[in-house]
Order: sequence, then C-alpha cells, then structure tokens
Amino acid sequence: MIVAGSLFFFLGFCFVGVTVISIGLRWSDGRLLRRLRAATRSSCADLAGPGPLPRAVLVTGRTAAGEGGALRSPAFDTVCVWYDTEVSTGGGDDQVVRHLHRSEPADAIQIADGTGSVLVDLRLIRQVGTVERLRRVRTETTSVSRDDAARSGSGIGRLEAAGLLPDSTRPLRGRRNLDLREDTIAAELEISVLARPRRAPRGAVTLGRKGQATAGAPDAWIAKVEADRVTSRWIIVVFPLIGAALTAAGLGLIWVAAS
Repeated sequence: MIVAGSLFFFLGFCFVGVTVISIGLRWSDGRLLRRLRAATRSSCADLAGPGPLPRAVLVTGRTAAGEGGALRSPAFDTVCVWYDTEVSTGGGDDQVVRHLHRSEPADAIQIADGTGSVLVDLRLIRQVGTVERLRRVRTETTSVSRDDAARSGSGIGRLEAAGLLPDSTRPLRGRRNLDLREDTIAAELEISVLARPRRAPRGAVTLGRKGQATAGAPDAWIAKVEADRVTSRWIIVVFPLIGAALTAAGLGLIWVAAS
C-alpha cells in the first residue's frame, strides 16, 4: 500500500509540474501573440526603401537561392539554399573535423516574396527545428581504411568522389568509423518571420534581432498560437485538480499503511 501511495503522490506531483510548465508556456504564447498582432506586415519591397525601418515586422516569403541558383549538398545531393556538411572521426585529441559550408553570407539565408528579397538570420531558421520540413538533418557512419574506397552510394563515398574528403580522415592502419552529419535548408518553402529588421552596410535588410520564425503563413501561425493557448488554459484549470486528488489519495494510502 505504501508503494501505491508513493506512486499516487508522484503522479500528483507530475501533474502539478506540468501545470507550472503550462503557465510559463501560456505566458510566452500570449507575448508572442501580442507581437504577431502588433507587428507591421511588410513586403520585401517595403523594407528596401531608404526610410527608417519599423521596430518589428512580419514578413512572409519563400526560401530562395542566391545568384548561382539552387545548391545541391555534397554528401546526400539534397536540393537546398544552404548546407552544412561535417565529417568527424572519433573523439578527444585525435578528432578531425571537416566543415563544408555553402552560404553567402554564411550566417543568413534569403527569402523572396515576388516584390524583392530580404535576409533572415540563420539562428532564427535553426529555432524552427526539423519537424516543419524547413530543415533536414541526415547522418551516416561509414567504416573506412587507408586504401579501400568508401562504400559506393554513401554520403562519405560522394564526398570522396568529389575530392572533399580529407586524406587525414583515413587511419594509418586498420579501419576507422567516419561520422557524417549534413544539415540543409530546403528551397522554395514558405516561411514567416517576426523580427526587428536592420540594414547591413551594403543596404541589404536582415531579419534577426529578437525574432522568431515558422514555416507557413502568418495567419496559420497566429491560429496555432491561439490553439496552444486554449490547450494550456485547460491544462492549467484541470491538472491542478487531478494533481491535488492524486496527492491526497497517495498521502491517504501512506497514512493508512503506516497506521
């Protein structure tokens, strides 16, 4: 009975903990919702003029490639507007890492809406995560030796064929596992960015200061935040009651068992 009581008490504590987390998330979502509604909805052309920039803007566009056109990532041949390919061996002092970046500038990507284009800070894109199809992270581990070619069709094999695999990644003898990680940002996907714009020295506008981004249109973004707030409100109302009931039941069982 003491075990059952302890379990009930623990479950009650978990419900209370979820409630506390939901309160924080509801506050955060409320702040985001106010910012989304108050922000100026701007086109890329609106930001290209010589006048002062708004304090916060909401811009929607599609991820666009630079002047050279869409890129293809070297390891997995993924069509994208940016990639980061990393090959590493082992760990500790013997680790060898090779990064292959393709982005200009290296810390931003471009979005376009038909009226023009703006740059988006890469840190905002990384916040979106990989679940919204905007970013894709692929990994692979391949065993190589000094003389044998990497497995045909593998990401490591493609890097080797393109002359991008450093000779230092191969062991002097025996075999070694090479860990490959490739992070890509897809082309032609709609993205909405809420951020403070800033003008770069050469006139380009970058979105990134105190910003957030999501895949899709702004109205869908607002609807999702509103739905999340409804869910968190119900959790805040219901979960404390369940938590209190479970905690009381647990303490009751423990008291009975100890009597």
